Amino acid sequence: MKYFNILATAAMCLLLVACSSESDKTAFKQYELAKKNRDLHQLHTALITLNTLDPESFESELNTIKQSVALLKQLNSDLSFSSNYLISHQANLLFNSKQAKQAIVQHGSQLNELIKINQLITSALTEPAQLTVAFTQQLQALPLNKWPLVDLNSQLKHTINAKNALEQALQLAKLHKLTQYAPETEALFVTLRLQLTLKLNLIDKVYIVAFTKSADEIRDHNRFLTDKSSPLLSSFNPDNALNAMQPLFIKAQEQYAPFLLVTNNLMTHPVFTDYPKIHQALLDWSQLERDILMPYDNFVSYSQNSEQRVDKINTILALLNQQHQQSSLEHAQLALNDIQKQHPQAFDLMEKLKHDSVFVYSATYN
Repeated sequence: MKYFNILATAAMCLLLVACSSESDKTAFKQYELAKKNRDLHQLHTALITLNTLDPESFESELNTIKQSVALLKQLNSDLSFSSNYLISHQANLLFNSKQAKQAIVQHGSQLNELIKINQLITSALTEPAQLTVAFTQQLQALPLNKWPLVDLNSQLKHTINAKNALEQALQLAKLHKLTQYAPETEALFVTLRLQLTLKLNLIDKVYIVAFTKSADEIRDHNRFLTDKSSPLLSSFNPDNALNAMQPLFIKAQEQYAPFLLVTNNLMTHPVFTDYPKIHQALLDWSQLERDILMPYDNFVSYSQNSEQRVDKINTILALLNQQHQQSSLEHAQLALNDIQKQHPQAFDLMEKLKHDSVFVYSATYN
């Protein structure tokens, strides 16, 4: 039907050219040239003339072009970049003109980071098998040696990937002033910040539970081994006292092994590299475990350093808890389609920008 209409219009135009005056033929040539050059204003002028000659053939097209012209006249520096872009986009849908494309580039180029942000949002919210509140509660109820480390590692990995993508999206939004340039995105970014906070706190929760359980265990070992080593260190030289303590240290290492497995496993995930204090504290934890369970280099001061070791344990736990915001766990985890339904205008804008990205990223018109 589309091709039939085109052929019919072409046939009508040929008939018009054959039967009309030189001025009418000039108008039709201007019409053809305007369409070839995709010049909206020249096409509008030519169609006004042609419509007086043959309204049946040209009235519908003229009305469409009038709508496109009227839309572009609505462009206004007082409007946001997104409002002007959407007007330009609609005008271009009506007629693929160079004026509409120029307007799309002018206003859409200020928003082109939304295309990348849309990709990051999709990536973050479609990562499979991420941490959930229910899973962290399950971990809290289980002894550490019963933790499903394969599932935990997988969920941590995907949650960290999602966290990184959301952080990047929010950084881009701030850097490029997108809530100012596209006000319809502001509520979306509020939602994304809540989702990011939830993911961060689910990660924090895993670490808090794991290290709290490990801390309870290693405090007991520190107290027991200190009690046993004190009389030996007061009665024998450090080497002999250490030799006497060896069976107790070996037994403590065996008992702590399931806890060591989990803490070492968690420290393989690059979660806290952006938080230097916590990152360093977790590195210090490994040294703390060695100081309590394998004090072979400085055993002479093992007993007197007992309280200092406990203070270090408490400091690390306090840092983890300081990072964690319990209230954020009350926010529901949302899937991509949930957020799209909550913020249809923002996603509609991003989809239009994606559609027009060929002009947004390039000012070359073919």
